[in-house]
Amino acid sequence: MSLLKQHLVVIMARGESRRMGAPKGLCRLSSGDLPFVAQVSRLYLDLGFPVLLVVRPEDESSYRECLAGIEVEILSAPGGGDTAQTMRLALDWATSRKLCEVCFWAHPVDLPLVRPHTISQLLAAFNQEDSKAMRPWFDATPGHPVLFPGRVLAQVLAVGCAPLTMAATWEIAVSQGVARPVIKIPTDDPGIVDDFDRPEQLPSYRKKKEPGS
Repeated sequence: MSLLKQHLVVIMARGESRRMGAPKGLCRLSSGDLPFVAQVSRLYLDLGFPVLLVVRPEDESSYRECLAGIEVEILSAPGGGDTAQTMRLALDWATSRKLCEVCFWAHPVDLPLVRPHTISQLLAAFNQEDSKAMRPWFDATPGHPVLFPGRVLAQVLAVGCAPLTMAATWEIAVSQGVARPVIKIPTDDPGIVDDFDRPEQLPSYRKKKEPGS
């Protein structure tokens, strides 16, 4: 079995997208670009990673249509909670299929600009130290994807999921001695922090990329 098959990329798309006004994963940066969810999925699939998309039931059909022909597993689950709940769902999904992930990659659907070399950099770092979570940083800002070793993730989430972010949940686990602090991985990739929460960000980004801008 390929070692990458022991990894699972979790695209997190359970949010209500109230500020965007529509499911973020269906947005495009320009008319010629793929929707965010397809861009993120292909980023990993092209590198050999399996991908799980976690969405709300009311958004599932739209995402399935968008991803037609792209080999992504889709898990439909009610919204609510935060990213820790999404990772709990992904962990349960993998466990129910008797999969033994060594690493879960948490990637929000609204970060479509992460570069392949960043994924390779994170994978190389994880291969050197596979018992600790890892997070890329651009300048002084933490970004995504965040890598969680599967065994430790299960221990961190074993006591249940409060409505917290995964970062806050991990910090609590560190304070309790269940997990080690997240390792910071410096990167030159601004895509790890370039998220899109509001519709006005899309034309602003297009204008910034126009020649002469």
